[in-house]
Amino acid sequence: MSERYSKVFSLPENLYAEGAPVVIAAGALLKDNQTGRVVAQLKLRNISPKTIKAATISILPLNTVGNPLGEAIRYEYLDLSSTRDTDFGSKSAIPMPDITTRSFDTAVVEVIFADNSIWNASDAAWETLKSPEALAFRLDNEMVKQFQIEYGSGAKNFFLEQKDLWHCVCGAVNRRGEEVCHSCRKSIYDTRDIDLEALKEHGKKRLDEERKQAAQKAAAAQKIVGVAKRVLAIVLAVVVMVVASVHIWNDLIIPNGKYKDAENLLDTGEIAKAAIAFHDLGSFKDSSQRSLALWKEITDQKTIATNEVHTVGIKSDGTVVAVGRAKYNESGQCNVSDWTDIVSVAVGYAHTVGLKANGTVVAVGNNKCGQCNVSDWKDIVAITACYAQTVGLKADGSVVAVGENEYGQYDVSGWTDIAAVAVDESHTVGLKADGTVVAVGNNKYGQCNVSGWKDIVAIATCYARTVGLKADGSVVAVGENKFGQCDVSDWTDIVAVAVDESYTAGLKADGTVVVVGNNQYGQCDVSDWTDIVAIAPVDRMIVGLKGNGTVVGSGYDFHGKWNASDWTNIVGIFTYIGQTIGLKADGTVVATGFNVYGAYDNVSNWKDIRLPG
Repeated sequence: MSERYSKVFSLPENLYAEGAPVVIAAGALLKDNQTGRVVAQLKLRNISPKTIKAATISILPLNTVGNPLGEAIRYEYLDLSSTRDTDFGSKSAIPMPDITTRSFDTAVVEVIFADNSIWNASDAAWETLKSPEALAFRLDNEMVKQFQIEYGSGAKNFFLEQKDLWHCVCGAVNRRGEEVCHSCRKSIYDTRDIDLEALKEHGKKRLDEERKQAAQKAAAAQKIVGVAKRVLAIVLAVVVMVVASVHIWNDLIIPNGKYKDAENLLDTGEIAKAAIAFHDLGSFKDSSQRSLALWKEITDQKTIATNEVHTVGIKSDGTVVAVGRAKYNESGQCNVSDWTDIVSVAVGYAHTVGLKANGTVVAVGNNKCGQCNVSDWKDIVAITACYAQTVGLKADGSVVAVGENEYGQYDVSGWTDIAAVAVDESHTVGLKADGTVVAVGNNKYGQCNVSGWKDIVAIATCYARTVGLKADGSVVAVGENKFGQCDVSDWTDIVAVAVDESYTAGLKADGTVVVVGNNQYGQCDVSDWTDIVAIAPVDRMIVGLKGNGTVVGSGYDFHGKWNASDWTNIVGIFTYIGQTIGLKADGTVVATGFNVYGAYDNVSNWKDIRLPG
């Protein structure tokens, strides 16, 4: 049986007229082999930032030799909701009035947007856009890999500028005047003039380094095999000789038992206690490495949140406790006694937010700016709050936000592929899965100028500054730099960052700490710190958690009110302005510092608080 329709004409792809909000991506003329009727189909693509709700096209039917068959006809696409980069029209069949039509010319004559603004066509001709050159056409596999390392894993073609458009290396079409790609957020200035010779040199260095690392790993593996053989020989000799050795007892048998005890703690879910137990074993086996890995897992989880007027904590059964003096609880931010199944908490100035195990969110407290309007949120995997704002990260990588939005700091509805979010009162930062970063909000000091960042694995914000930790252990920072708090370009081997209004701190892989910025109170004097596994900012002060569960601090001590010298078995530190809350391995809580408003009154009575991990 023959096909019902046959294609008699194909329109050139990607027709565009300068200034138009759409591209005619494709078109065809189809003949109905049963009735002889002829219909046209078009696929149009929205390349405008605005949503399109209607569009009108003009089609001029042509005969076999390309002569017009009467007047041009018009067709309207109605009831659309086409956002940027989406297609429409391909399901609409447009009947031709003359069955002898064998080709056609077309143009878009009018577009109506969702905000009721209208674009009308000019006299500009609709011409075929060039296709950007694919990377693989000019580069070998290693060069393509290096290109994607430097310009993002989504890079697939070379930059192309034509008419009033530019094609980003990710393939997205951007308009003249847009300095940053709307899709991958890369700057036009970074992608327009790419030095292929430099790229080639970078690729060569990378390959050399990869070969060097492979050789080092092979040598290390061989060394381990050799050590294992020598140890086995020693042990066999001892067994044969049946010689009791105090050295073996103290350095092998006893530590081995403690190592098993630490593993048992881990197996039973007591991660915090296991981290301390592995730490206390020092260099025995891989104890040090396992301790650091567990501490990283622990410090990434927040089971307590605190601010100037109240503190909340999640109990092991998923309920929540809160403290704060009654006179400062007029907004009801401490009214959490009926909450259940909570896995994470966050606090603003006078509101409290809880993430439930099913991905929904609850909130209580001051709702003047709508910061508690989260009842319809779902599929949330992380929450954060600041002053009068609440932000949620969804499982699909999108972001939702409610609250005070004076600077547009919560205009995040178009964000995608987000892996982490950091917020401040006036700007919001999102870390994308590909290691790039997006930011919205107040940009007075350039704190949102992150479009060129790549290979980022962690982000932090405070006041008018944004800091990013790169995969190679280096750090980048933008924003207000009055005290040199952005001077981090020479940092290396960093595994975590923390920011305060006037300083930036970095935790190094070896457990030491570096700090730059205002040092009026000695908050940057941390050169003697060692064995640190987590850092946290306090107003004019910095706090560090050590691998053995103790806590150190440097800077302003709030007239002697800050003192954690006797703290032990701490597995988490939570800070705000002048106070520090410590979570102990047994689920109890300690606190020190500024407490004028009773933010941590009676936390010493808390018990069974959920441990990180």
